[in-house]
Amino acid sequence: MMKNSSVPSRSGEQERGDLWQGEFGPVLQEYERITGFHELNINAFYHHKISLYGSPCRNGGKPLRTPRPKLCGSCMKRAQS
Repeated sequence: MMKNSSVPSRSGEQERGDLWQGEFGPVLQEYERITGFHELNINAFYHHKISLYGSPCRNGGKPLRTPRPKLCGSCMKRAQS
């Protein structure tokens, strides 16, 4: 049985798995802490950008679904600009 260890490549870099764990490990751990779901695919996070959403709804406080919404998707009340 092999140990999971860091093995340098010919160029002196670590294997991809170790790089991903070092780079994205804290993100995945925080996501699991917040949601309780153990996500393994870092690509699942790339579509969550704050710029895709509008300001919070004045009625319910949930983020509006677009930067220029007509109504809130949560409470269905007209969005105020």
